[in-house]
Amino acid sequence: VARLDSATESRAWTGVLGGARLIGPGVSVPRPIEPPLRLLVLLDRSGSMIGEGIAFTRLTLRSFIMGLDSTTTRVAVAGFESRDVARGIGAAQFLAPADAARVLDQLPVPDPQANTALYSALVRGVEHLAAARAAAPGTQGAILLVTDGRNDVGHPRDDAGLLAGAEGLRSAAAAASGSGARIWIMGVGSSLSEA
Repeated sequence: VARLDSATESRAWTGVLGGARLIGPGVSVPRPIEPPLRLLVLLDRSGSMIGEGIAFTRLTLRSFIMGLDSTTTRVAVAGFESRDVARGIGAAQFLAPADAARVLDQLPVPDPQANTALYSALVRGVEHLAAARAAAPGTQGAILLVTDGRNDVGHPRDDAGLLAGAEGLRSAAAAASGSGARIWIMGVGSSLSEA
């Protein structure tokens, strides 16, 4: 795998999958970001995320994170599924981009037995980001949520009390809209759930 640099500020990734050469999209990276930014990356690690695409998703995320301005940006990376949602997201530390990229590299691969607490992860992410911003007054906040878009909870191994159904979606949407943070959702996979 290699990283390509063009004459502009874009970045791209390349790789080989099943004998076919792939080239990923460029990402435009603003420099510098003012006021300082706290970015929380939430990466879905559920069983539905298993496949070749997650490796390239990680490469793209890594390239994006490494391109951020280390003087004005701190990034926290948290994997999530349907177990230990609050603890996993709450433990994510806001670090310089290069350190956050190393955290991304060390995240375990998706667990085939894990389900997806998408709504609960977003709510917990909003709370974690708010605490980080409160500790660093004057910072703006953003969340990048990477998922296939399916909230799938209520199974025997899942955390108790995870948000589900239409009410869970409304709670997650309310938390997002009331957060004051920018939130982007990056869809992964061929059968994304728009809801």
